Amino acid sequence: MSKSKSKSFVHYSAMITVILTLSKIMGYVRDMIISAIFGATRESDILRIATTIPNSLFSFLAAAIVTTFIPVFANVKDDKEEANKFFNNIVNIVIIICTVLVGLGIIMAPQLTKLFASGFKGEDFTRTVELTKVVMPSILFLGLSGLYTGYLQSYGVFLQPALTGISADIVVIIGVIVFRQYGIMAAIVATMVSSIAQVLVQRPFMKEYKYKPYIDLKDDNVKRMLVLAVPILISTAAGEINRMVGKNFASNLDPGSVVIVDLAGKLSSIINQVFVVSITTVLYPMFTDKFSKGDREGFKDLFGKAVSIIITIVIPLIFGMAVLSKPLVKLLLERGKFDSSATEITSQCLKYLAFSALGYSLIDILNKVFFSMKNTTTPMINNISMIVLNIVLINVLVPGMGVNGLALANTLAVCIISAIMLVELKFKMKDLNYKKVGIVSLKVLASGIVMAVVVYLSYSYLGLIIKGSQTLALLIKVLIATVIGALVYSGMLILLKVEEFKTIISMKIKKGNA
Repeated sequence: MSKSKSKSFVHYSAMITVILTLSKIMGYVRDMIISAIFGATRESDILRIATTIPNSLFSFLAAAIVTTFIPVFANVKDDKEEANKFFNNIVNIVIIICTVLVGLGIIMAPQLTKLFASGFKGEDFTRTVELTKVVMPSILFLGLSGLYTGYLQSYGVFLQPALTGISADIVVIIGVIVFRQYGIMAAIVATMVSSIAQVLVQRPFMKEYKYKPYIDLKDDNVKRMLVLAVPILISTAAGEINRMVGKNFASNLDPGSVVIVDLAGKLSSIINQVFVVSITTVLYPMFTDKFSKGDREGFKDLFGKAVSIIITIVIPLIFGMAVLSKPLVKLLLERGKFDSSATEITSQCLKYLAFSALGYSLIDILNKVFFSMKNTTTPMINNISMIVLNIVLINVLVPGMGVNGLALANTLAVCIISAIMLVELKFKMKDLNYKKVGIVSLKVLASGIVMAVVVYLSYSYLGLIIKGSQTLALLIKVLIATVIGALVYSGMLILLKVEEFKTIISMKIKKGNA
C-alpha cells in the first residue's frame, strides 16, 4: 500500500473513532438524564420496550439497506441522471416497505409487546402497547435516514451522516427535560421527533439529488441489492431476536431489570462500537482487495495482525471496565431516581457483560473476513446458533443468578460462537496458523491481569487519600487509576515485546505486512 493510501486509512479510522466517541458520549448523556428522571423502575422498563420494538423491526432492514446499497450505487453514482433515477427507485421502494412495517407494527402492537415483554401484565402491558403505537411511525424516517447515509457516504461524505445520532440524542434530551411533566410520553414523542431530525440533518447536503415518484422493480441494480440483502437480513434479524430474548426474560424479573440490562449493555458495547468498529471499517476493503487478487499470504498475515491488534486494544478495556464498574456506573448514571441500589445492580451486571466485548469484537472482524471471501452463509448460521445457545444458557443461569444470569448467558454465548467461528475459518483456510495470535493473546492477557490488579489497588488506595463519594472526588480517583493502569499495561507490553503495541501507537495498518 502506498503511503498516501496508508495515511487515508489512518485518517478515516481516526475520524470514525472520534465521531463514534462523540456520538456515544451524547448517547450516555441522554441515558443519564432519562435514568435520573425515571430511575430503574417499571416505568423505565416500559419506555425501553416501547422504543425498542420499532427500532428492532427496522434495524435489520437498515443493515441490509446501507450494506448493500453502497456497492451497488457505486456502479451508477458518477452518472448524475442514472444516480438520481436509481436512488429515487430505492427511496420509493423503502418508503413503501417501511409504511407497510408501520401499519403492521401498529396493528400487531399487542402481539409484539408480548414477544418483547411477556412479563408485562395489566396496566403495564396496556401502556406499552399504546406507547409503541405512538413511536412506530419512526420506522419510516429511520428508513429514509439509512438511505441518505448510504448516499452521502458513497460520495465520501462521512461527517453529516455521523451527526444524525448526535442530533437525535439532542432532540430526546430537550424533549424529556422541557416536557418532563408529561412523564414517559414526553420521551416517546421526543424519540419519534428525533427520527425526523435524522432525515432533516442529512437532506440539505444532498444537493445533487432531486426526488421523483419513480419505481422500477425490474431494475438490474435493484435485483442485485435484493440478492445481496437476503443473508444480511437474516443475520441481522437473528441479532435482533437475540436482544429481544434478553429483554423478554428481563421483563419477567424484578421491576427495573429491563433498563438495568440495557444500560449495562450500552456501557459494555462502547468497547466494540467505538474502538473496534473504526478498525474493522478500515480493514474490510483491505481484506476484500487481497482476497480478490488471490493474495492468500497477505490475507492471512492481515487477519493475524488484525486479530492481534484488536485483542491488544480490547483486553485492557474489558479488565478496566470490570474493575471500575461501580464507580463508572455511579459517575454516569447515579442521580435523581437512579439510586445507589440501582447502581449496585447495574455495576454487577456490567462486570459480566464487559467480557462480551471480546466475543463481539472477534465476531465483528470474523464477519468481515467471511464477507470478503464472499461467504455470507457462515455468519448467518452462527448468528442463529447464538440465539439458541443464549436461550439455553439463560434458562440455566437466570433461575439462580437473576439479571446477572442474563448478562453472563449473553457473554458466554457470544464468546463461544466467536471461538467456533475461529475454528470454522481454520477449516476454510487449512494453512492458517494461530500460533502467533495465541502467543500475543497470552502476553496481552498477562499484561491485562497485572494491569487489573494495579488498577484495583490504586483505586482502593486513592479512596483512603481522596475522601468522599462526590462526583469530583470519584472522577479524580477513576482518572488517576485509569492513567496508572494504562502506564502499567503499556510497560508490560513493551517488556513482553508485543509488536502490535507499536502499530497501535503509530496508528498504521500497512498492506502486505499489516
